[in-house]
Amino acid sequence: MTEREWATYSSRAAARRAAARRSHPDRGGDPAELIAAFADIDTLLGPSRAARPASTVTVFHRRRRPLRRWIHRTRLRSRRRRRYVDI
Repeated sequence: MTEREWATYSSRAAARRAAARRSHPDRGGDPAELIAAFADIDTLLGPSRAARPASTVTVFHRRRRPLRRWIHRTRLRSRRRRRYVDI
């Protein structure tokens, strides 16, 4: 396919999916054609997110200790309660 045909797709992913459908080796296509099609799409529609520089990622780790304390306290409260039944 030509660059003009690749430009008709709405997104880069859609164009790459179409190229894979057309010339994937598992579907009887040529691997060299698939690689060339992916290269054409990447030059025309831009590189993938993986090729872009990574942004800063912040990870928060929650400690489980407060949850364990709460569970322990609720278990202790349930043990302290005594129910008396009149017979």
